[in-house]
Amino acid sequence: MANNSSPQHVVSARRLVPLGLLAAAWIAFMLAGGYRYLTFAALARNRDWLCHLVQHWGVLAALVYVAIYGALVALSVPGAAVLTIAGGFLFGTWIGAPCAVVGATLGATALFLAARSGLGGLTQRAGRFVGRLEAGFRADAAARSEEPDLAIVFKPAVLLPLIGLAVLALLPVGYKRWRDKGTR
Repeated sequence: MANNSSPQHVVSARRLVPLGLLAAAWIAFMLAGGYRYLTFAALARNRDWLCHLVQHWGVLAALVYVAIYGALVALSVPGAAVLTIAGGFLFGTWIGAPCAVVGATLGATALFLAARSGLGGLTQRAGRFVGRLEAGFRADAAARSEEPDLAIVFKPAVLLPLIGLAVLALLPVGYKRWRDKGTR
């Protein structure tokens, strides 16, 4: 009897390695209690030490921040708000914001590539339903002539949160008030 399984239909353990590494790193992070450092209270407690590091390390501190941000995004660890605020607090708005965006982008890209590598073959085995979804996506892309469509940004569900975040970013936050609330 002939073996009808082709190489593209076999789940390779090698393809699951990136996802396995991310899962192991997430478990290690949680078991080590790393999540306890992703709070506003922890940021307030370590303020002097963090400011000292930034002052002495300079650009290297920003690169380490981007790497940590990216790693935590790739691990899908909650705490992005604390990390983003820490970046603005430590580096200022004009350096902290781009560092946060770069870190988040790198982390999300790593997670996407790991998931695609490990689970990409599932769409081929999922049957006709996924095939119909894929055909619909391809037809939609063809109808749009592959041109970028920025209309999605102007939808209220997307635009209003962006405006809200921009307004919040411009509001002054008093450190003493924030610090006092974090210690209760």
